[in-house]
Amino acid sequence: MFHGFNINTRSKTLDLGVHGNLFGGRIVKMYGEVVKIGIPSTTIKLEARAYNTFTGKETTIFGTDMVFVRIDDDGSPIPIDKTKVE
Repeated sequence: MFHGFNINTRSKTLDLGVHGNLFGGRIVKMYGEVVKIGIPSTTIKLEARAYNTFTGKETTIFGTDMVFVRIDDDGSPIPIDKTKVE
């Protein structure tokens, strides 16, 4: 759960590789886990899984670690206030 964070983005290309087939009308489940909270950054592991309603099986189709850096108005990294992190 994320609260109290404003995420500003800077121009960057993100290449997301898909590790399986995904067809229209399929159920996709998204999972996320905070891996690390550093001084100015947070690393989050994200995974998308295709869910088969007939078998109940989930197949991973995408996974990545994303790093979010807290920045000030000038784009410089600033510390995360860990007292507000749950």
